[in-house]
Amino acid sequence: MATKPGDALRATLLCVLTLAGAAGCGGPTAQPAASPTPPPRASAPTRSSARTAGWVLVAVGAHAAAIAAGTSVMMLHENGVRSDGCGPDRVCDSEGLRANDRLRDLGPWNAGAWIVAAAATGGGLFLLLSSRADGAKVGAGAGSGGAVLTGSF
Repeated sequence: MATKPGDALRATLLCVLTLAGAAGCGGPTAQPAASPTPPPRASAPTRSSARTAGWVLVAVGAHAAAIAAGTSVMMLHENGVRSDGCGPDRVCDSEGLRANDRLRDLGPWNAGAWIVAAAATGGGLFLLLSSRADGAKVGAGAGSGGAVLTGSF
């Protein structure tokens, strides 16, 4: 009997696909495969993890507020130095120019720190209030007049 190229490969694949060792494959009788254990499901965030994230955000917001307050005080001081070093005709001495440069450097840091402080503290408080165990409900959104915060306690 003539065999075609690939017949042996087909026969081997057929035996593998029929649980190697089934009748006619020449190997031991195959045992049925045990059903695989399903992978564990990803668990939904718990109330505890939401509260932890809330406290972390509140802490980040507090640190950012401290940085913002510090840079605000520094900017007030530099503004006084600039006022003393610059005349009404906008001509400044060397101290006034240095104070102006420092104000220019502090401005973005101050604004960024206030933005982070507001966002992190607000987000943290929202997570803390919305994950309370006593059934309190908190919601936030945009309304016609601006931001809206709703809640039932």
